[in-house]
Amino acid sequence: MKTAEGYIRLSRKFFEDANWKQQRTFSLSEAWLDLIQSARFDAEPAIKLLPNGRRITIERGEIHSSLRFLSDRWGWSVEKTQRYINKCIEKHQIVRKTVQGESVLKLCKYDYYNPVKNTDPYTDPYTDPYTDPYTDHTPTRTKNNKDKKGEEREERKKEKAFDKSNAKKKSDFFDFAGTLINEYGCNEQHVSDWMKVRKAKKAANTETALKGFISECNKHNFSIPNAVNICAERSWQGFKYEWLENIIHKSVNLGVGEWIQDGKRYYGDKNNPIEIPVDAPKRPSAQYFWNKSLKQWNVQ
Repeated sequence: MKTAEGYIRLSRKFFEDANWKQQRTFSLSEAWLDLIQSARFDAEPAIKLLPNGRRITIERGEIHSSLRFLSDRWGWSVEKTQRYINKCIEKHQIVRKTVQGESVLKLCKYDYYNPVKNTDPYTDPYTDPYTDPYTDHTPTRTKNNKDKKGEEREERKKEKAFDKSNAKKKSDFFDFAGTLINEYGCNEQHVSDWMKVRKAKKAANTETALKGFISECNKHNFSIPNAVNICAERSWQGFKYEWLENIIHKSVNLGVGEWIQDGKRYYGDKNNPIEIPVDAPKRPSAQYFWNKSLKQWNVQ
């Protein structure tokens, strides 16, 4: 009789086989299996040296992989990979965090898939090292239907409690920095610097705080990556467009046909604007053009 209980023992050599390594588009199940086998197995954390000289710690059950790397590996678009990762986060299967500006994925129930046990299932017939963390599925021949129904109720209770616990952990941890980098294309260094500013000023990196920041940028059609950069440069814990306008208009004396947009100074045709330094002298009249090499206004 078929049953959903129990396990199959799969050697890691399976993932070195030519059939697994063949070029193809991964299914959703293959992607999930690949995440499990790619996560760090050892209990001791690993220190990884990045090309920029920074170091990050990879714990058991964690994967240091960018969306681009996973997309190339699975034969998917970056957008599809992003949707899949977000779906796994919603289902409490993984948590995404940012370490030193790098995206790290953590499998929520890694010990369920790869438990650390000293017992070998082939030498000890009485112990199953692959026990479901919710309940023991070890089959017996003496249980009647009443016992099974009672166990099923207990299993559902434990599963519900487990999901509630994970939901609370998920709500307590919001990947503020990772969202800016992965969903809004912000520069990792700018985000990292801004996170240091917010930490120093004891600003909470909540989902509500980020929504307020994004809303302020969208309301004024202001570039989100540019806003993050400005906040990092000026040590602002938050962002208000009017703050930037006040600074620019107080320090800049605009000339004929000039305007400020996204914190930058332009003149000329609105459809084909010419950017000039913010601290440049004002344009005397419409007959003048900005000479980049001489850094001054010249008559046409």
